[in-house]
Amino acid sequence: MCLGELAEVIELTGPAGAVVSGDNRLRAVSLLALDGPVTPGDWVVIHSGFALGRLTADQGREARDLRRSAVPERVTRGSG
Repeated sequence: MCLGELAEVIELTGPAGAVVSGDNRLRAVSLLALDGPVTPGDWVVIHSGFALGRLTADQGREARDLRRSAVPERVTRGSG
C-alpha cells in the first residue's frame, strides 16, 4: 500500500505545476490530476509527482500533525 505525502504549495509554476514543501524538502509536482484551483498556502496530497487532492492550510497542518503523532520519527528495521 502506498500512502500519499502531505506538502504545502509554495509557488505556482504555470497552469499545471507547483513547487511544494514537505518532509523538509522542495519539489515540483503536477497539478493536472486536480479538478479545482490551487493557491500558495494550500496543502496537497502528492504521490509519484502528482497532486491528487487539495487541503486547506488548517486541514493540511492538522493532517501533518496527526501523521507525525501516529508514526515514530525513526523506524528501525530488524530490531527485535
